[in-house]
Amino acid sequence: MRICGLLFCMMLLTSCRDVEKESKIADVESWIGKEIQFPTDGVFTRMGRDTVFCFPKLPYTIVNYIDSAGCVECRLRALEWKDFMNRLEMKYPGMVSLLFYIQPKNMKELIWILRGDDFSYPVCIDKNGDFNKMNQLPSDEAFGTFLLNANKEVLLVGSPVGNKSLERLYMDEFEHYKKF
Repeated sequence: MRICGLLFCMMLLTSCRDVEKESKIADVESWIGKEIQFPTDGVFTRMGRDTVFCFPKLPYTIVNYIDSAGCVECRLRALEWKDFMNRLEMKYPGMVSLLFYIQPKNMKELIWILRGDDFSYPVCIDKNGDFNKMNQLPSDEAFGTFLLNANKEVLLVGSPVGNKSLERLYMDEFEHYKKF
């Protein structure tokens, strides 16, 4: 009798559909192929100092958007991004650029973080959240990172930093491009 009850519970658990998971999958799928828009008046800097930027002419661009909600330093994950990009540059030189749009609550704190972590990747201080407004990003933090092709179309959604499954998808995409 115990075995029947256990089998019944297992059957129930496996047959139940995870509506939340299905909803996220549908949300991600709706972004694939979508062209990301960029504010024309965005100014990119390195560590809050040097103005840099013209949109990269590389096969891939990773774009991150961080709004003013929560801990910017926690969400930025600067050291992890630096590590990830160093590995990419060694394996796929000249293939991938990294851009950040950040809407900080406290500008001085953001610059302090960028300088403290020696984060030299281009960051656009997006005071008004224009990037978010133009692209109508969902409130889910997972929809703040995109891998784009050269046409600014979304190939992947989500951050590869701290997510081995997504990192593998990113690497597979780069490997596929490298073969052709």
